[in-house]
Parts: sequence; C-alpha cells; structure tokens
Amino acid sequence: MEISHHDAKVLGVTDGSPVAVISRSARLETTVLLSHKVRSGVAVMEQGWGSRTFDPATGKSYCHGTNRNRLVSNVELDPLSRVPRLNGTPVRLETL
Repeated sequence: MEISHHDAKVLGVTDGSPVAVISRSARLETTVLLSHKVRSGVAVMEQGWGSRTFDPATGKSYCHGTNRNRLVSNVELDPLSRVPRLNGTPVRLETL
C-alpha cells in the first residue's frame, strides 16, 4: 500500500513495514511503500482478488496474494453510479 512519507512518519513506519488496513467491511495485512506521489491522508492499493491455483493431482486450492476488494463495502455505494465505491473507500492503518 503506497502512503506518503509524512503519513509514514506519523504512523511510525518505514518502507516495507507491515501494517493492517482496516475499512468498514474488512481488515487486511500488507506492507507499506513510501511514495512522494501520494498526498498525505491518502493510501493507494490496487484492486484485485489475489489468485487461486487449483492442483488437479491433489484436489487442493492454493491462494496467492490478497483479496483487496474485501475492503470495499457493498453497503456504501458511490452516489452517482450506485455501485460499491471501488475508489475512495475510507480506511485506517495500524502498525503490526
């Protein structure tokens, strides 16, 4: 998750530090990437479901990555499109 250098200093984290990202609907763990391109108060994380691999030989599924879309509430809707707010989801960060 990209955050500003200012926010990292306030949170007490450095580049690569683990953090919890908490929204109204979920809590995920990730690492921070410090960026001069991100404004203070903004956290940037790409959307995605992670990936799941199925092994037909064993019948087991393996998950890789994080389903970041869990952070998006299906209750809070974008006021114009009336679909879940994929952008602009309020989150808070906590150190781990």
